[in-house]
Amino acid sequence: MSSPAREVSSDVKRSAGPSIDVLYIDDEPDFFNLFKNGVEGCSDVINVETTTRGSSGLEIITERPPDCVVADYDMPGMDGLELLATVREDHPNLPFILYTGQGNETVASQAMTAGATDYLSKDTGPEHYAHLSSLIRTAVEKRREEQLATRKQELIRRTEVASDAGGFELDVEDEITLVTDGVRQIFNLSEETNITRDQLINLFDADDQDEVQHAIERVLATDEDIYKTFSNHHSDGEERLLQITFRPKSSEDTTTAVQGIIRDITQEREQKQQIEVFDRVLRHNIRNNLNLIRGAAEMIESESTQDIADYSKQIIEESDRLLDAATKQRDIMNILREEPEYESLHIEPVLQQITSDVAGKYPQAELTVECPGELSVRASSRLQQALEELVTNAIVHNDIQPPEVEIVAAKDENAITIDIIDNGPQIPEMERDVLVEPQERTPLYHGSGLGLWLVKLIVSRSNGQIAFAQNSPTGNVISIEFPSIN
Repeated sequence: MSSPAREVSSDVKRSAGPSIDVLYIDDEPDFFNLFKNGVEGCSDVINVETTTRGSSGLEIITERPPDCVVADYDMPGMDGLELLATVREDHPNLPFILYTGQGNETVASQAMTAGATDYLSKDTGPEHYAHLSSLIRTAVEKRREEQLATRKQELIRRTEVASDAGGFELDVEDEITLVTDGVRQIFNLSEETNITRDQLINLFDADDQDEVQHAIERVLATDEDIYKTFSNHHSDGEERLLQITFRPKSSEDTTTAVQGIIRDITQEREQKQQIEVFDRVLRHNIRNNLNLIRGAAEMIESESTQDIADYSKQIIEESDRLLDAATKQRDIMNILREEPEYESLHIEPVLQQITSDVAGKYPQAELTVECPGELSVRASSRLQQALEELVTNAIVHNDIQPPEVEIVAAKDENAITIDIIDNGPQIPEMERDVLVEPQERTPLYHGSGLGLWLVKLIVSRSNGQIAFAQNSPTGNVISIEFPSIN
């Protein structure tokens, strides 16, 4: 038997194609050169590394896993079957060939039962090594193909999940429907791979099931693609809008299956609705403000007895409102177009910056901040903009002098809350609805200002929630709640 010292060959063959790294483990060093020269001589892509013990082989496999392991059966300390069992714990698919000079059916059966890729009795000669190298290449190539297929499937899964899309295939003969992970996510299905045709149809709302059935039958009858849009109520009660493409799958001029591509376009619809609402609000505000500006300008022209300075002031104020609306409209459109960006924000310096900025614009206001140190939220980088909008609104819409605004931040086990508290008049109901109500947005129902829409959009994109309450004896409390960062 050989010394327990580890022996590793150093010759590494370079190849233009994908190389195959083989670890050969055998307690008889005399076989090293025979194996290495024989296997490498039969293939210009195989590189062999050798070692004398199962324990040292495990070290190599842990540090730099080879593409294939070839191990002797009869070794001291840890035989080939024991080594195989240990390797399989962490590397269930690593090609492993048991190589022994004591070949018999019992050992072969044990090897295959234990998870060996193959079993081969030791021999010499060109034909033997050609066979062995072929076994190695076949095993490695099969594993690489499986790994590539797995990577492709994972890429497809991630892509369709990220894009709120999925696919299904309804087999005509046995009516079994194969569904992808994307479909499972859209319909909140379990991990079952297959469902029946009826089960597929029943995923849709009752009012749409006949139309889904008709679409499938029409594809089978005409071999044409069909495009449909359905409303669907998710298991959580939320309504989803699904866009579906039905198309035939044919073999030898016969339709064998109906394939479907499902896209959840709910967010697209919501964004379109928001854009329509914001566009109407902007046009409404511009029209009204421009009428005031035009009226003031006409007075300046026709009423020489009036104080021109007063009308000039009104023109300036209305112009400022127009500029502010245009700025908010631009910000809203940018938010709707861009991917949400989150960052960890320290609340105290954000609130201090807000009070400093607002106090500079409105020195008559009384502003106070109450915030424990080291309070952070994971939110949109635009959160400061939203909070400043609420504080500013609490001042400019307050006819009580001096206007008072208190900002209070607090944390409990599950959430961080920021309260904007003022002593002004109650916020009109329609404006409150912009902040707190989940009602459907339509061009005919909306609040008058873009600022609150901007606030709602920023907070919702930060996974926050907004609540409203009346202050006592007068005023408003707007509460923004974020998940706590542990």
